Amino acid sequence: MKAPWTTRVDRPRATCTGLLWRLAAASLLLWPHRPASSQDSSRPLRSWNEARKLMLQAQPSLQEERARLHSAEAKLDEARARLLPRVEVEAFTSYGLLRPVYERDYPRVAHRLFAAHSFAPAGAVDVSSTLSVRDWIERRSSAVGVKAARSTLNMRQDALVTNLSLAILQVVTSERLAERSEIGLRAARERVQLVQRMFELGRSSALDVSRMRQDELEAQSAALLANESILAAREVLGAAVGSTDAVGIAPSFDLHAFEQRRGTLPGCQPIRDVAERPEVVAAYNREQQASVALEAARAAYLPVLEVSLSYGARYNEVAAPVLPEPQPILHRWTAMVGITWRLWDGGLRAAAESVSTAAVGIAKAQRRAVELEVARRRGSLRRAVELAESKLELAHHDRDTARHADELAQGAYELGRLSVLDLVDTARRLRAAESVITLEELTLLQTQLEQQLFMARCS
Repeated sequence: MKAPWTTRVDRPRATCTGLLWRLAAASLLLWPHRPASSQDSSRPLRSWNEARKLMLQAQPSLQEERARLHSAEAKLDEARARLLPRVEVEAFTSYGLLRPVYERDYPRVAHRLFAAHSFAPAGAVDVSSTLSVRDWIERRSSAVGVKAARSTLNMRQDALVTNLSLAILQVVTSERLAERSEIGLRAARERVQLVQRMFELGRSSALDVSRMRQDELEAQSAALLANESILAAREVLGAAVGSTDAVGIAPSFDLHAFEQRRGTLPGCQPIRDVAERPEVVAAYNREQQASVALEAARAAYLPVLEVSLSYGARYNEVAAPVLPEPQPILHRWTAMVGITWRLWDGGLRAAAESVSTAAVGIAKAQRRAVELEVARRRGSLRRAVELAESKLELAHHDRDTARHADELAQGAYELGRLSVLDLVDTARRLRAAESVITLEELTLLQTQLEQQLFMARCS
């Protein structure tokens, strides 16, 4: 059985392991003397696990999704609380500044200021519960909302893992491109020395020397741009891990994390079907949430049952002196069962039902759109890998042809059979072919990695 990463560079197809090792070797050679490395203010990444850990801790978008999940869980707790009985305890006291005092010789009544026993403490305990079908349905809707929020968090995390892996590949490839630019610059300087010797021997003109020096300046400009691309790639990597600084790759970084025996990165698990993709699961949960919300809107037409039990005690300072047996504490114990049925509300419930029905239609359309996009992207990634393999193979053939042509041009120029313009042209083509190979290698690695992570779950 073939390996999951298949591409040939010197044959019709080759493994990506060879590409990765060439990129790693280039980064090792280039790291000690990179001009852009002095501008990195943060410690370089040493492993894939370290990069993933930093991303999970510092990425603002993940923190936002975690907050949304926490909010959805709090709404679920609120919906559950509506189904539980409510217990209220009330305690208070009053002081009668002026109160009537009933004498035993009825009906004489006296009023006294600041009379004795003017304090009247009281207390009550109420236990009540409301039984509503709508509350039960809203609890189900909140539970589905938690699942939708968790799926959205997983979707965001998977996308960030993909971006992080591609950013790491971009840094390594930028270093490889800078190394090849340095090699092209050294080759251009050797050609300048060759033409200079030919000029000193009288076999070349000053115009030829000037043209070769222009070619050297072009090669130097390409090297400067390549070094700048390293810094830009490190800034992108820093943003991927949630840092404001440029982040590089340490020479000890193990690129074997991208050579997948199971088709996934460490910390990721393969999935069997695109229906298990986080965005598909999130869209399905959102549709379910909208459907349950529609049920809750329709349940608003049903009556609401209320059950309550109340107990209270109060000190009766007025009645105590005149009762046959003094009872300063009066007790109250009440049980109540009631039903509330709203018959007409001006069309409010009908409008809410229409809104919920529209929300269900929107959620279904969004789910279908997500499924179509996932299916399209899967096929697009498969074709992109095949295209990248073919383009890389052609790039290697073009580089080999350009290198052979450059060797022939140098020999012909030394024999006086070729002009300096042809020599400059072959040198430019060789440098361009080397750059194209580096870019095509990056494209192949990116497409293969995206294809593998597309059928994996990294949350």
